[in-house]
Amino acid sequence: MTSTTQKYFNLLCELRRSYKFEIVAEESQYDPVISYEVPSREESAAFLEFLQNELALYSTRFINRLQIDKIILGNKIHRVDQPIVGCASMSLFPDSLPLRVLFRKNTIYLAADQCNTVDGRICIHHELFHAIEAHEERWPKYFDPIWPNLNPRAFRYKEDSLSNESYENQLDCDGFLSSYSMRTVREDKAELFSHMVVNFARVEELASKDKFLRAKTQRMKQILKAFNEEFDESFWRKREQNSLNGTAKISYEQLLLRKLQDALVNEELSTQESG
Repeated sequence: MTSTTQKYFNLLCELRRSYKFEIVAEESQYDPVISYEVPSREESAAFLEFLQNELALYSTRFINRLQIDKIILGNKIHRVDQPIVGCASMSLFPDSLPLRVLFRKNTIYLAADQCNTVDGRICIHHELFHAIEAHEERWPKYFDPIWPNLNPRAFRYKEDSLSNESYENQLDCDGFLSSYSMRTVREDKAELFSHMVVNFARVEELASKDKFLRAKTQRMKQILKAFNEEFDESFWRKREQNSLNGTAKISYEQLLLRKLQDALVNEELSTQESG
């Protein structure tokens, strides 16, 4: 058995033992809207190690509470005809194993070709938030009457807008980190959560200058603390201490809205001039 194969099977066993979910990495499973290419064993082994490190940011108990049944690894993942780096397909009955078996299992798709990238990290935590939200005790499912009121008054999410023009004109709207977060309330929340986990120091810095983003960050902390006690101030201090820096930070900032990228460039220039 080669070292790669040994590593691959060791990681499969460790993840299965810790989190109880199935890893699908060497076969293509049919889905009417999701398509992908099967990654090589080398790619899968590298990504499983990457995934294991990201999941280790949380307690095993927390991840198990999400009751994820399956994680599928793929390259060049598409939803219908749109390229994506991940997708969470959660059951309408996320806490009921018999109903999940009958209808749909809690499944997360992740792009193995995003291994060890900032985008790949953001994606893992983004999809985990969709799993969190699926377990929230609210009805109608996913309905949050508070969140839209945290946006600027004139803002409308893309799926609530009557035209794409309205959406395009709002790309530099306060309260958002990425254009994808402007699609729906659910995507806005998942984007904010993932950025808070990966680069909390930068999110806090941006929120200090943006009252809408600040309100959302505070609301996100409340939502998470209500869901699980481990999301306390100690958790966020650790995330702040382990925020991105160096080349990874540059890659991260390329994911942000253009207005935020420009602001960061201006900050660098001001720092150089003052130095």
